[in-house]
Amino acid sequence: MTRIIKRFLALATVILTASMAVGTSAQLVVDEPTDTVRSQRGKGFFGKVLRYFDDSNKVKDPTKFDFSVVGGPHYSKEVGFGLGILASGNYHTDVHTAPSNVSLFFDITTTGSYTIGVTGDHIRPNDMQRLTYEIYFNSVPTYFWGIGFDNGNTAANKTKYLEKRVDMDIKYRWRLGDNIFIGPTLRFYYAAARKIHEPAEGEPGGVALWQGERLTTHSYGLGALVAYDTRDNLTAPTRGWHLELTQRFFPRFLWNRMSFTSTEFTASHYEKVWKGGILAMRLHGKFNYWGTAPWSMLPTVGGRSDLRGYYKGRYRDNCEADFTVELRQKVWRRNGIAIWGGVGEVFPSFDKLSGKKLLPNYGIGYRWEFKKHVNLRIDLGFGRKQSNFLFSINEAF
Repeated sequence: MTRIIKRFLALATVILTASMAVGTSAQLVVDEPTDTVRSQRGKGFFGKVLRYFDDSNKVKDPTKFDFSVVGGPHYSKEVGFGLGILASGNYHTDVHTAPSNVSLFFDITTTGSYTIGVTGDHIRPNDMQRLTYEIYFNSVPTYFWGIGFDNGNTAANKTKYLEKRVDMDIKYRWRLGDNIFIGPTLRFYYAAARKIHEPAEGEPGGVALWQGERLTTHSYGLGALVAYDTRDNLTAPTRGWHLELTQRFFPRFLWNRMSFTSTEFTASHYEKVWKGGILAMRLHGKFNYWGTAPWSMLPTVGGRSDLRGYYKGRYRDNCEADFTVELRQKVWRRNGIAIWGGVGEVFPSFDKLSGKKLLPNYGIGYRWEFKKHVNLRIDLGFGRKQSNFLFSINEAF
């Protein structure tokens, strides 16, 4: 726990120091001619870096593509030392439409793990159509505890393995009326569990946790969604509602070895509570039924958005539901903080839902405005007898 807190504070201090340096150099513009100051700041490598980040969050010409890159080293016990590179871009399809966004990232570590991904929202003129996409390729050493709350709650089940994954989630929306959207979805998910660590004889864990399922899975899904969206922007909302219901089908005729149906629901609300303060709330659930989903497609908690105090994949089952309340406060210049609390549960079916297996979650985060409406975030979350440290882009929801 102490090691994670120190890592959180160290990374926050580095970003805060850089932000202070950028803020100080930006302040000089008030006292001296702009061209002179920018010329002085552009001298040398460090000056160019300061100017680059100083300009990264300024409002640009809406007719141009606004693109910025940031990167740096990191370390964790699971993947060792690594280097991550993140690129983020905003652009407009017309000057009267909210900005579209795209984020690309690449990460590689000394243990041989890698992650490549692209996410974004493409908004057509007058916001009549939207394309949302998330595509990930990775090979990462991770852990598996088994299926169900009881397995996830048994620390001795923790089994290391190498997961290779390809995840593609595409949604297209047409505007039907005021803030109402409808459209199709496409989902492809490939997962393979390799190099599974086998425990000593008589100890729990190992390949037995997969309960005889295939270690390599392919899931192909088609579906539809309906949404009501009044958010002022998609990456760092400050007001509005987002209600979305997504229905997906994974039938055998789409080359699925295991067929099932999935329903996902999200209800989020954002409002300003005082100067610089945004209250964000989200109710979320994902439910599998009418068949059997493979281990890789079971809903989980933890990770970048759902119950950030848990290691993603520790708790997984046929169904999952969670609720989070978060206060986001802008503190100084481009710096902000966030605190949140929430609760969730994984369960096999609604008749097995039990208040005794709730997973509490709370945490604190640091925010730095990398670009307009695009925040780099560092989150330190706490859950049931565990904690989690995250570095990501955009808000959790």
